[in-house]
Amino acid sequence: MPEATAKTEYSDALSRALGKEEILFSSPYDLNAQGKYVNGIFAVTKESVCALEEGRVVLILKINSLKKVCCGEYVGNAILEAFTEDTRRLLVRFSMCHIEKFSAAAELINDIIEKAEVKKYNNVHSDEKCCPKCGRPFLRGTTVCRHCSDKFMMIKRIWALSKSCRPLYIALLVLFWITSIVTVVTPMLNKHLVNDVLVSKTPTIGRLLIIVLLMVLLSVITTVINVVRDIISSKASNLLVRDLRNDIYSKLQKMSLGFIEEKKAGDLMQRINNDTQRIQSFVQDIAIMAVNELFLFLAIAIITFTINYKMALLIFVPMPVSLYFVNIIRKSIRRRYGRQWRKMDVLTNRITDVLNGIKVVKVFGREDDEIDRFRDTAASVRDLTCKNEKYVYTVFPLIRFLMSFGSFLVLLYGGFSVINKSMSLGELVQFSTYGSYLYAKLEWFSNLPRHFMMATISSQRVFELLDKADEEIKEKEEKAHDISGKFDFNNVTFGYKSYRKVLKNITSSVEKGEMIGLVGHSGAGKSTMINLVMRLYNPDKGKILLDGINLLEYDENKYKASLGVVLQESYLFSGTILSNIKYASPDATLEDCIIAAKKANAHDFIMKLPDGYNTYVGEKGHKLSGGERQRISIARAIAANPKIIVFDEATASVDTETEIKIQQALKNVTEGKTVFAIAHRLSTLKNADRLIVIDDGKIAEEGTHSELMKKNGIYASLLKAQQEMITIEKEKKEEGE
Repeated sequence: MPEATAKTEYSDALSRALGKEEILFSSPYDLNAQGKYVNGIFAVTKESVCALEEGRVVLILKINSLKKVCCGEYVGNAILEAFTEDTRRLLVRFSMCHIEKFSAAAELINDIIEKAEVKKYNNVHSDEKCCPKCGRPFLRGTTVCRHCSDKFMMIKRIWALSKSCRPLYIALLVLFWITSIVTVVTPMLNKHLVNDVLVSKTPTIGRLLIIVLLMVLLSVITTVINVVRDIISSKASNLLVRDLRNDIYSKLQKMSLGFIEEKKAGDLMQRINNDTQRIQSFVQDIAIMAVNELFLFLAIAIITFTINYKMALLIFVPMPVSLYFVNIIRKSIRRRYGRQWRKMDVLTNRITDVLNGIKVVKVFGREDDEIDRFRDTAASVRDLTCKNEKYVYTVFPLIRFLMSFGSFLVLLYGGFSVINKSMSLGELVQFSTYGSYLYAKLEWFSNLPRHFMMATISSQRVFELLDKADEEIKEKEEKAHDISGKFDFNNVTFGYKSYRKVLKNITSSVEKGEMIGLVGHSGAGKSTMINLVMRLYNPDKGKILLDGINLLEYDENKYKASLGVVLQESYLFSGTILSNIKYASPDATLEDCIIAAKKANAHDFIMKLPDGYNTYVGEKGHKLSGGERQRISIARAIAANPKIIVFDEATASVDTETEIKIQQALKNVTEGKTVFAIAHRLSTLKNADRLIVIDDGKIAEEGTHSELMKKNGIYASLLKAQQEMITIEKEKKEEGE
């Protein structure tokens, strides 16, 4: 049920259940406690929580009796549950499309319980999978509602993007009009050929030659114009799709990592390549042609009514029925091709996923399994495509037959007229030719809904990316600030999904030039914290201050230019070692890169390679070992002499001996710089100025290595467990020898 309808339907029942209490939150839900579909609504006030199903109150609790409320995820559904002194209680169950709102409800109730500042819920969460207008689900993988979106607005937006090639489109229209005039004149020549030559009582060779020569001339003109028109059309559409792809790609680079990670690589590739290609095909083969076909159709229709309005009416008799069926199948085509393209997205994602992980596939010998999986996916695409094409090639011929049925009526009526001498044979031939033109145009227009829906669906998918990028870019009001390196985390809360928090109320300060080691169990939130430092994501709540200024107010490019990062995954781009080191600092000289490589302990092995710094590393750097890739990544990070350095498991891919060398080199690099470090081996963080232990998204311990060892808490237990593991591995190695 659409949200607005549900709220209207239950407003009276809520008022009766809650009295005069101000409703801070209300939302429909769709499952009862047993998981069956219901029409329900859940509401929160400062005093109570209330749930109604089918207009009947099924739950009402006082908030002062609760200790905590949280969301729990299950397969295909989720719940909102409350904890009291001695038990837990289910509040509501709902499908996953509502989890964003109920996560907000849980936060609201917990704020009320903790007597924190509360605000009325305004339903601004952007991760909803349903249209706020009609309540229907969005197209999968988009925030586009197929029912509420303005289809013609998409075409207008495409036209707005075609500024660079509009002169070409105007030239195309002029050429189309010239060919239209030729098309209209040709039946007139047919009339004279029949009446003045073929059935004339005094035919002459001269007349025959003149008419035939005129026909040849018109044919030559049409051929030349068609060649020129196709060339211009191809150039114009390619210019449009080039601009569109450039626009998408450039804006995609500026979008948040969170949005990009929500989309699969195959889906983004489909939008940049296939969807823009469909838009190109529509513009090149359909859009401009539609204007010409409509112009020509109207011109020929007027001519036929001028010649013989009775016969003209016979042509149009079947049209209302045909147009009715066209309108019916239009909706079916939209659904069918929407499903087909989603299947294509799955196929593209399968290819991308396997190619990215081809090494893993081969290591485990799963090539045959992947072939079978691909065949199954490709078969499902084939079956759906064949089914859709079968539908199209069955339905449209029937519609075309209905449309052309009037031609039989025209021949019947015209034949009687010729027999009765009220019409000449030439006039019948001329009228029949015009009639055939009209049916050809109608047949062309009968296919238009299919092409139009294909173009609008692709346009919706493309413009969703562009609109999302504009929205994110517009929200940023960045200024240039000098960067020193002092960080303050003020009650920072963040989750990759708003209903699943990874960091919870992080508060801490990092002085300029201080080295901070982040420690904790896997999944505790260490990498998430440095993701926020790197501005890959923004906090959901709270602020990160850099030198007393909100990090979001800094010019992003300037900030990241002062940031050196070495990630756990040592990703290298296809190219030379030198180009990879210069990636973070394009203006760096060869000398700068060599200095950085020496500090990263990479110079020696680079010089042993046949081409030295000009050695080609291959895709993802596969020609180098893991340790070599990591040291080049470190050189890349420090080549620009950054003020802030982030190491996320930077030495995880190197052996102990190499790690020691790198750690010694990094002492000089990190001097006077603010450093955030996560290390696989905790012993490498002993020399950090301060260690922050994160547990379950919160700061559990903070202090130097010696201070935390004295506390004998989480850090001490982690270090002890790791040392025991190292000892066991050494003993096993000695036993093996």
